[in-house]
Amino acid sequence: MNNAKPLAYFAITIGFMIFLVWSYILLKGAVPEYSHHPTETMFHLVVEYCTAIMLIISGLRVLLIKGQGEGMLLLSMGMLFYTLVNSTGYFVDRAGKDILIVYVILLVPAIYFTVFAFHGSRKKS
Repeated sequence: MNNAKPLAYFAITIGFMIFLVWSYILLKGAVPEYSHHPTETMFHLVVEYCTAIMLIISGLRVLLIKGQGEGMLLLSMGMLFYTLVNSTGYFVDRAGKDILIVYVILLVPAIYFTVFAFHGSRKKS
């Protein structure tokens, strides 16, 4: 499925970005919510890291193994959509509405690449 390649590159890029951003935030100790809501914060971090890992692995599978990984890529994009929508509500309350722009900038191409990969140009019979 050639239409999945742009989505695979996007998934790998976003996966690494999520991993790097959260690793930086954790190393910096900039997660004040942990002291007030440790369980909720830990689950949020697990979801973020699982999403990043799934995005990277599924993107690599699509690019490196012909005919493999499209289903996993679709699942990982679903995880990304959940993470983006959930994080938007979480961070808009804490960081202000400016962060909303960042999440929209990520969500719009995620939707576009996903729709193109799975419903893009079809062969006519």
